[in-house]
Amino acid sequence: MNIKETLNEGLAREYEITLTAAEMEEKVSARLAEVATTANMPGFRPGKVPLSVVKARFGDQVKGEVIRTSLDDAAKQTIEEQKLQLASQPKMDITSFEDGNDLVAKLTAEIMPEIVLPDLSSLAVDRPVLPEDEAGIDETLQRLADENRPTTKVEKKRKAKLGDVVLIDFTGRIDGEAFEGGAAQDHMLELGSNSFIPGFEDGLVGAEAGQTVDVKVSFPEEYQAAHLAGKEAVFECPVKEIHEKGESRIDDDLASKLGFDNLAALREAVAGQLASQHATALRAAVKTNVFDQLAEQADFDVPPSLMQSEYDVVAKSLAGAQNH
Repeated sequence: MNIKETLNEGLAREYEITLTAAEMEEKVSARLAEVATTANMPGFRPGKVPLSVVKARFGDQVKGEVIRTSLDDAAKQTIEEQKLQLASQPKMDITSFEDGNDLVAKLTAEIMPEIVLPDLSSLAVDRPVLPEDEAGIDETLQRLADENRPTTKVEKKRKAKLGDVVLIDFTGRIDGEAFEGGAAQDHMLELGSNSFIPGFEDGLVGAEAGQTVDVKVSFPEEYQAAHLAGKEAVFECPVKEIHEKGESRIDDDLASKLGFDNLAALREAVAGQLASQHATALRAAVKTNVFDQLAEQADFDVPPSLMQSEYDVVAKSLAGAQNH
């Protein structure tokens, strides 16, 4: 086997690889001899098939196998001997081959550039910092306060209205038969919260404490429980108590209810949560700033195959974004 460099320009390398006819014949003959020891053909005992018969039957197949393995070995040898740091998968093309003649192939490769890093200690990297979002913190605290407003039992007789919290038992039935998962006791339900299936909470508006209300509903066609999807049901709901929500308060009691020592601790936790939502964007900004600095101080050729690969990734990402 002969290996000769035919191109050395920039990051491009090409090599002409010649496998002599004698080499090929020797490898094919050796491989056919191996096949003959295990060949099982009609009219012959296993391993006793004449080499001429094995060659007639398997010659072309073995020749193709030998060519593939020889070229693979040649590519590996070339890369190792030339100490090539490949940027992408090399390409091997057979340029000349006829039975009885030498096989000539061309190995095309792209190598990685030599990169000299600048003095990293001299890089001036801008690290963006977001100011504390006071308005966002206040908004989040207000939302938490609204969601956790204290309730007070209504002692005076009146009808339940949207925004009230009712204490109920309920038992759901389809065609008069109770179904699994359709019953509960002492459940606190805020009317208008949309936490139950459509129509359930509306059916309790106007009810009074001590009254039993039959609420008729239809489960959505896409309901997660397939055996209930699209079916009509009646829920028997004894209304035990009606509670009304008090004013929302942002104080230590709210913090305690949410598991914090005091309001300051809750506020700090909210600030940290909001900041974490921007952490990925901030890291990306710092990364971009570092790359910009390196690009200004380091100069090297980029392998065209890597450039094309990066272009394809960006183009695919943009196409996906447009489709959504």
